Amino acid sequence: MMPTIRVDDEVMEVLAKKVERPFKDTPNDVLRRLLGLEQARSDAEGEGRREKGKYLPMPMYRRAILQVLSRHEGGKATVPTVIRHVGDILARSLTPGDRRQLSSGMVRWENRVMWERLNMVKEGLLKNDSPRGVWEITSSGREFLKKDGPIDEATEFRRQRNKRLFDEAVQRKMREQEEEPSED
Repeated sequence: MMPTIRVDDEVMEVLAKKVERPFKDTPNDVLRRLLGLEQARSDAEGEGRREKGKYLPMPMYRRAILQVLSRHEGGKATVPTVIRHVGDILARSLTPGDRRQLSSGMVRWENRVMWERLNMVKEGLLKNDSPRGVWEITSSGREFLKKDGPIDEATEFRRQRNKRLFDEAVQRKMREQEEEPSED
């Protein structure tokens, strides 16, 4: 496992300006270039970010999760039930990369289902106060499921990123307001 370093926002802004290949360069790539080090192994050699088409796009898991939950009574089901049914829905679409076992022992596609569930809770598509081990769809999740047509992965990624950035800005503003002295 590689060590983790943390940098402040100012350093991150400077690093972001040094990025030559958007969506390909990692902070590590930028630091290696700045330090004059040889570039690490490429994605094609099995390290780093995923290659396009190597794994099933995350929005596919989202729709499958919502379909499974909407079919169960009360719009809720246990984690093993959801994962089993999502696997059934996506069986023909899963790539060999999706079917590989991770070092944690979990299969990659199951891990990605769990991560997508977290994103869906943050976005209000799944309830965040369901009992442990149970996933439950919200009315927003049901509305999302009613949308017809294919999901564009790039559009969905931007939507999730923009929502996260907005939420972070709101939290930052709330903290700033709490820190300001009140004029009483």
